[in-house]
Amino acid sequence: MKTFAGFKGFGSVALGSLLAFSAANAVDINVSTYGKLGALGSIDFSGGGKHFTGVLANAGADFSLTNGFRWGLGAIGAWTPYDSNSKAQPYGSAGDASEAYIGYKNRLISFYAGRFKNDFMKFDWLQGNVQGLSLRFTTYEDKMVYWLTYANSYLYNGKQHNYLQGDRIAGDLSSLTAYMNGTSKNSLFGKGELVAAGVDFTYKGFLLKPFVLFHSKAGTANALLLQGGAKAGYTFDFKGLEGTTVLQGMFQYWDRPKDSISGLVWGDQSFRYKKQFLFGAGIVGVLGGAGSHIYALSDSSKFYGRSFAGSNIANPAPYFANGSFYGYVFGGFDFKWVRLDAMAAFGTYQEYSVMSNFHVWQQSNMGLDLGVGYAYIKNNITGGNSNFSDNALRVFAKFSY
Repeated sequence: MKTFAGFKGFGSVALGSLLAFSAANAVDINVSTYGKLGALGSIDFSGGGKHFTGVLANAGADFSLTNGFRWGLGAIGAWTPYDSNSKAQPYGSAGDASEAYIGYKNRLISFYAGRFKNDFMKFDWLQGNVQGLSLRFTTYEDKMVYWLTYANSYLYNGKQHNYLQGDRIAGDLSSLTAYMNGTSKNSLFGKGELVAAGVDFTYKGFLLKPFVLFHSKAGTANALLLQGGAKAGYTFDFKGLEGTTVLQGMFQYWDRPKDSISGLVWGDQSFRYKKQFLFGAGIVGVLGGAGSHIYALSDSSKFYGRSFAGSNIANPAPYFANGSFYGYVFGGFDFKWVRLDAMAAFGTYQEYSVMSNFHVWQQSNMGLDLGVGYAYIKNNITGGNSNFSDNALRVFAKFSY
């Protein structure tokens, strides 16, 4: 925990300065609390006996001044009341301080340092909670955004946000790996330091997001990682039918003993009718030898493979294994009280999944969600070292505020 201790000391001084400043200048303090308590049950049909029940809780508070300064604290914990023969082990950690940050935000600049949710950066490959700092700057025309992220650890909670569908249903209940494992960083992130930077350009429905990422010791291999890529898209709206075309490409060099070069090519076409019904198709190819995979702590796909893989797997996104080539079709709907996602992927990666979420109660900012879903998932790359399969039914309940 030596790394976080530095943030803790810095945060204490900074918070004291902010409070003194607000008192001297009569600046209002706004407080926003958040939290969730959820339970997830899984029945395994693969024959492996990986039945389990998991409970996960997260709570915190964000404080902000009217002049733009802000800070926050949060904690997360998970427990497995039942794990048949200790085979499932969905959670890699019991808990951690998920948020402890200071920041500043106005119309043009967003800056956070400490432990914080990095979602505001809108960088697909590093969503969720990071330990480090992030800066996002928007030009006055709102067409260009420049951003920079530094991270020296990452709290893995299965974060996977699609900008049309939202988060994966119950994905935030399926896994937890703390920033630190004792005095070492968690193995999913690796022992090194990560720096990523990019530019987001939007104009009349067009989108272009190039990026570069460097990690000095990434993943379980603790090896040098370099990534460079871009996301391009176009969105149109015709009488309530919204179409979104997205093309993504990435080159990766990972200094592993085997198969260090990888490449990702990904095309996705989505249609959304009256912002309620969603359907479409896509195709994914991952170039490179079968001994590696794309390093992806998060992503913006519509798959449920990450949710079912959990925390204790070297490649938490099995659909990005080297040598993959597959297509997929998807559909679903999202009404006020119910959401449903359906996916069928075929090729080297197979997924047949249906997940549902029912908003059974809502009062003010509090809500109760219940859901059930099933997924058959398998990636089978000849000679691959990160093959994964699952065949399970899941039910969940989540109270949030």
